[in-house]
Amino acid sequence: MVKVKVKLFAVFADAVGTKELVIDLSGGKVKVKDVLEYIRSKYPKFREVEESVPILMLVNGINVLPSDEVKDGDEVSFLPPVSGG
Repeated sequence: MVKVKVKLFAVFADAVGTKELVIDLSGGKVKVKDVLEYIRSKYPKFREVEESVPILMLVNGINVLPSDEVKDGDEVSFLPPVSGG
C-alpha cells in the first residue's frame, strides 16, 4: 500500500472541491499516472478540466512525468502552468 498526499492548485482544486487529498494506492510500483487515474475516476470534473488545461506534475517539489514512480509518503502536486514577469 502506498499512501501519498496530493496537492491540487487553481482549476484542479476547484474541480475536485479541495486543495489536498490523501490517497492509498495498492500494487507494486505506483506511478504518477496511477495517482492521476485515481483522481480521474473519483472526480470526473477533474478530467474535464484536464482536457482543456495543461497539467504540471511534481513529486516532492520536483517536476516529473506520468511514468515516474511515487513512494509511500510522497507529496504529489498537480497545477496548471503559470507565468510571471
